[in-house]
Amino acid sequence: MAKFRFRSNRWQVQIRRKDQPALTKFFLMKRDAEAWARQLEAAQERMEHDGG
Repeated sequence: MAKFRFRSNRWQVQIRRKDQPALTKFFLMKRDAEAWARQLEAAQERMEHDGG
């Protein structure tokens, strides 16, 4: 699940999943942060369903 926070005039996205390291990235625009989070979460879902 992605968590969005506005810090120091930038959007921070943190994605945390069980048994995986947390991923964090900063963006200037929230829509870019949301797009990155959606892309990453979809890739993680595909990996889970593919068994890898």
